Formats: sequence, C-alpha cells, structure tokens
Amino acid sequence: MNSNKRDIYFNGEIIVDFTGFNPNKNTVSKNKSYPVQGSHSFKDGEDVTGRYELQYQYLIGETWIPVVPMMYDAMNEPKRIVALPTTSPVAEQEKEAEGKECEHGYRGNCCCNCKNQIKLMCHPWNKGFGKGSISEQCGWVCTMQFSDGSNKGEGVFHDNEHGMCEMHSKK
Repeated sequence: MNSNKRDIYFNGEIIVDFTGFNPNKNTVSKNKSYPVQGSHSFKDGEDVTGRYELQYQYLIGETWIPVVPMMYDAMNEPKRIVALPTTSPVAEQEKEAEGKECEHGYRGNCCCNCKNQIKLMCHPWNKGFGKGSISEQCGWVCTMQFSDGSNKGEGVFHDNEHGMCEMHSKK
C-alpha cells in the first residue's frame, strides 16, 4: 500500500486514495469518489482521511434508506454510496483548538480567546461595584450580537474571563 495515499475533499466529494499534490478535475477524475452528505467544515484539497464513513443507501419512494453493505450489492438501482462526516463542524473546531491557549479545559474554545469578550474597566465616579481608576479592571463583557439585532447595544457581564457558549468566535 502506498503510504502517500490519502482521502481528500474536493468539489463536494471525498476523493479516495489520492496521491497527487494539487487536486483539480483532471487529477481526481481517475480516483473513486463519494458525494458528501451532512454538515461539515471540509475545505477543497483538505485531507479528510478517517473523518468520514461510507453509508450505503437504497431509494424507496422519495427517501434514501441506509442499508448494510452486504444487502447493497444484491439490490437493483437506484442505489448509491455517500460519505457522512463523522464529526460536526463544531466538534472539528473544538478538536482543532484542543489544548491551545486556554488551560482551563474548554478545548481552546473559551471566552478568554473569543473576539466578543472585552475587559470591563472601573470608573472613579461609580459607587460600590466598579469604583476605581479607569486603568483597573472589574470584570468582563461579552459583546456578541444576535443575528436579528435584538440585543444591539447590550453586553453580558462576567466576573470570570473563562467560559463557553455556542456563539464563540476565535480571536
């Protein structure tokens, strides 16, 4: 087996056992390929070896039904084999960031490295909380904005720079 073979994503498909350097229509045409179904963050030319599984499907009515490979060979058309990503884009993002930048166990996706988090600074005119020099920090604010704009001009106060939410956006 050639150790340089790898499975790559190209133009919506997994190209199996690719050995070239720059995938294009000419270099991938001789390889077996499978269309990708489902949510993923694969990019053209990316090595996706081990990050998908093949699913054998048979069309019944208007619905593609998964079948075991042994049954697939005995079935008549219409049938197909598709590639299903084994991890979601969020899980891939977490895996990519795992162990980086934050030692607090958030797999790299932490408020401390989110571009939406800013420092909350004190002011000498405040009474009680937040009273102090403008060079003193008194907390953190998440400035993430909802796509519908319903929280425009608002922020969320945190007393800890570490945390996690589904709106994380890496700095």
